[in-house]
Amino acid sequence: MFAYLPLSVLKASYNQFLKGTYFDSTSRSFPLEQAICPASRLFHLYNLKLLASSPLLERTHALRMRIPGRLFVQLLHTSKSSLPSISLLDLSTSGVSMSDVRRLLRSLPLLRHLILDRCGTLDDAVMEDWTAFGRSCMLICNGLAAQWQTGTTLEPGPGPAQLQFGTNAASNAGSSGPSENDGGTRPLEVRIIPRASALRTLAVSVPSHMDVNERLAFVTAFQRGWSEGVAMFNETMRVARQSRAKGVLTLRSPLPDEAGNRSRGGAFPGMVVVDDDGEFARLSVAMDEECYPVVCLAGQRGREEGIEHAEGCAHAIGWDIWEDTL
Repeated sequence: MFAYLPLSVLKASYNQFLKGTYFDSTSRSFPLEQAICPASRLFHLYNLKLLASSPLLERTHALRMRIPGRLFVQLLHTSKSSLPSISLLDLSTSGVSMSDVRRLLRSLPLLRHLILDRCGTLDDAVMEDWTAFGRSCMLICNGLAAQWQTGTTLEPGPGPAQLQFGTNAASNAGSSGPSENDGGTRPLEVRIIPRASALRTLAVSVPSHMDVNERLAFVTAFQRGWSEGVAMFNETMRVARQSRAKGVLTLRSPLPDEAGNRSRGGAFPGMVVVDDDGEFARLSVAMDEECYPVVCLAGQRGREEGIEHAEGCAHAIGWDIWEDTL
């Protein structure tokens, strides 16, 4: 199932609002009789929160939602039931920041194709920003080492005396013993493994005055950042495998449809304990540093400007789904 929500029109008509748009009783905020109203009167943006988590879009795998200049991405991932099946998302012309992209990739684990034409995401970005963006698109949940005192419950925002993060925590935890001040409790070492995104294609705009060589340089910078993210992922998983072999507790961030568990000792609420060896083996498979997503900077009017689309780009996938070239 796919959905097309055209929210910017010159003249209201049934064709513009009903092509690929689905309405039913599951979302009371979108009654059919309002389908031909101008976009500004169709609904308040807050209702997107209700739409994203409604049964209406529960099995939708591709969604095109374009609201020019408006900031609404945070409304699309407010609950665990928001857009659970989405693999392609087109938010062209809407306001989408780099941090918004990271949140989308983190909250929509099946998201493989993302189209952000004229969203202003990277309009002012320099080469270093593209590299950082590529890295953050790949590694959406960083792994870390931590330790806490068994028998204690961490308060929100625990201090360094209770919780240690970073590369030294793992080595320190193994050698730490009971102290005179901790009542005989021992620090329990923990390894939180990272999570990589499922992103395979990305379409994003750059200023129209940039030529082909400048665009290729940005794509290369993105790929460099992605490779750095893969290298970090592989190294973290290598250390995690060694730690797990020594009996270290392994945790991971929950997926949007998971409640998460309370780990031992009451610390790290919401994290999921990875007890199953098969699950850990699946999560820790080494990734190829040169297997990048297809990045297309041609935009909707690329060919008119002499810029060819990347082969197999997100635009082409969207055109096949909706049978148009919008």
